[in-house]
Amino acid sequence: MANEVVHKHLHIHQPVKIMLKKSAAGGYLWDITATADTLDEAMLLLQQANGRLKAAYGRA
Repeated sequence: MANEVVHKHLHIHQPVKIMLKKSAAGGYLWDITATADTLDEAMLLLQQANGRLKAAYGRA
């Protein structure tokens, strides 16, 4: 019986990336990047993320 080594590489897909910055005026700014299969899916992810950020940190 031969020894066999199997390597599995798991790619964890992160559909939304957010860079949150605190401004000198004390407010917050953010950049949102969304990755999806379709424009509609990307737009939905952007809208959801932006809404949650606005609720938590105020308007950007």
